[in-house]
Amino acid sequence: MFSVRIDGFDGDHRRLYYYGRFDGSHWHVHPMAHAGRALYPAEEDYTGLAALDPSRPSHVVISTDADPVTGVPLVSRRDGRRHYELFEGETEDDGGTWCWTPLTEDSDHDNLRPVVPVWDADHAAVLWLRGNYTNYNRYDLDVVGLIRTSPSMSQTGRDDNESCAAPDVAAPQLGDQARDALARDQPVTGT
Repeated sequence: MFSVRIDGFDGDHRRLYYYGRFDGSHWHVHPMAHAGRALYPAEEDYTGLAALDPSRPSHVVISTDADPVTGVPLVSRRDGRRHYELFEGETEDDGGTWCWTPLTEDSDHDNLRPVVPVWDADHAAVLWLRGNYTNYNRYDLDVVGLIRTSPSMSQTGRDDNESCAAPDVAAPQLGDQARDALARDQPVTGT
């Protein structure tokens, strides 16, 4: 899982989360979700970040200030401002499509940098930073968390709030050079 900034796209569509799986001989990499705006202007590549569940690789938690599928800005009904929210994602086809369920919504602060720690089959947790993040040395954040006694982090489970699809964007696919570099654990450049 990784985030990219794609040149040639305007606004939020320039930052996407991608998901990759290695099948033993090839990498399969798909666009996963819209990552939203840059976290702050001086760092155009910074996003809210994403976390892979170490116990279930088909399960992720992302931070974005745009709808993961449509890219529509997330504006809070609480304060009328755009904030980063957390979404739980599940894939059943190795990342081709995702079902998204909000973990936070209509927040009056940003929800950033999710972490999914290793636990056991009966428990799941996600930790994240909630508050204001102006830049790397100017912030007011609390560490908060959500604990469940089931594998799913969402409070509501699969329901009408869930959105299942690949992100709605013409995202470039990784070329052979990038896939080969990933297979050799080398940096991807020039793609």
